[in-house]
Amino acid sequence: MNTRAPAQVLYPNGDIRSGLRPVRTSSSVPTAQWDLSFRGLNFRILLVAGYLIFSRIGYLPAAKLGINIGPIPVFLTDIVLLALLAASFVKSPIRLVSWFVGGVGAGPVGGAVWLLCLAAIGYCVAALRGYGMFAIRDLAIFGYSLFFPLTYMAIPDRAAARKLVLYFIYAGVVLAGFVVVEVVTGVDLLVVEVGKRWLGGKTIAIVGTDDVGGIIAFSLVALLPYILIEQRRRWLHAGCAFVCVLALVLNTARCAVLATVAAVIQMFFLLRWRERINLLIVAVCGAVLVMFAAATGVLHLETLQNFYKAVAAGATGSDDSSQFRLERWRYAVHLWRLHPLLGNGFGVPLAKSTILAPKELEGQFNVGMPHNTFLFLLCRMGVMGLALVWFCWGYAWYGAAAGARDGSNADDFALANILVGMAVFGSFVLFFERPMNGAAFWIMAAVAARDAAVGAAPLPLARPRPAPPIYRYQGGAIAARYP
Repeated sequence: MNTRAPAQVLYPNGDIRSGLRPVRTSSSVPTAQWDLSFRGLNFRILLVAGYLIFSRIGYLPAAKLGINIGPIPVFLTDIVLLALLAASFVKSPIRLVSWFVGGVGAGPVGGAVWLLCLAAIGYCVAALRGYGMFAIRDLAIFGYSLFFPLTYMAIPDRAAARKLVLYFIYAGVVLAGFVVVEVVTGVDLLVVEVGKRWLGGKTIAIVGTDDVGGIIAFSLVALLPYILIEQRRRWLHAGCAFVCVLALVLNTARCAVLATVAAVIQMFFLLRWRERINLLIVAVCGAVLVMFAAATGVLHLETLQNFYKAVAAGATGSDDSSQFRLERWRYAVHLWRLHPLLGNGFGVPLAKSTILAPKELEGQFNVGMPHNTFLFLLCRMGVMGLALVWFCWGYAWYGAAAGARDGSNADDFALANILVGMAVFGSFVLFFERPMNGAAFWIMAAVAARDAAVGAAPLPLARPRPAPPIYRYQGGAIAARYP
């Protein structure tokens, strides 16, 4: 009889004898599948995924696609939302009607969104006679919150939620790749616009708008957890993150840089000490690689100088863009103080005609906005509206951050970083006011909330592994039993 003691033995009473160790009866922690295919996704998830990919890569030009129904423009986001609503009604009519009637069926955030939509309808009806199209515009801005309950109800499990996060991330990486390729090769890919900014007494070139910078920044901060936590495809993610860093330097959007910094600071506090050191190493390596790219001619030294000047000018508020925002913020705060609790209502101008740019006077969609989405909320719905939105934001973030604290779930970390980055980014730009940004936030919030709700469900194994045998001590002999 073989009397050699195996490495793992479980005794009936749990004691350790003769140097034998008890075995862990549970198998190893499952490794999530890395499947980017559309197989197994229902039509509603496919619709949301397609919208995320198209609107992330195409950013504002893609979001502006649409048709006009009389005087009312119907954008791509509106079309996707209506299609998602129709598909949800066909697939789960009882659940959808329950949400419309009582705000149930989409979690606590779904209830808050229900209250927000009811309030938005009331505000629009009250302002329709006086402000017409501008009241309908504001109703649409708040109406994009419908993406939350519809996406929440469409997500069946964590595998589908994970895919939506990956589609969101990789679409931003593709856009970053377009930015880098256009600058390095000089080939116009007709995707990213090249603009100019007056800074330090001279004009500097910028690649893409602030929206482009935000999309790239969200992908960058979401990639960091996969680099630090998941070993599989780590070098792929590191390469994607480097492309995003180069694109951010070329874009020079200060609000995107601030969003990235805020997410990195959050990661530093949520990670364990070992991962914190690794995060610092990754940050230093990224800076060194950017310097190497400038030294080898991939990036021009003038590009780094322009990036530094843009960030420094934004910190001191000495450039035209900063003054543009500060002037609007002051007037928006003045308006909010007139009606702090319930706001000024829909359609009310949020900027004096004397400070409007010529393009805004042509009647564009976002005329006279304060370029701070939270001031916009305060002016429209007051503290009540801002509190509802912050509850939705905070609840979704807390669910993702709580799942990320154990340091083993990169998906939760990515969602927490995205939500924090969006909060900082929205403080300096048109966030909810842009359909593609508002819809993306509500979709990511739904993914975070739904992921937390089904967090107890195990992720599918990438490679099925047989469970180890359980050894038991029986009457002086060791018997193996396979579960």
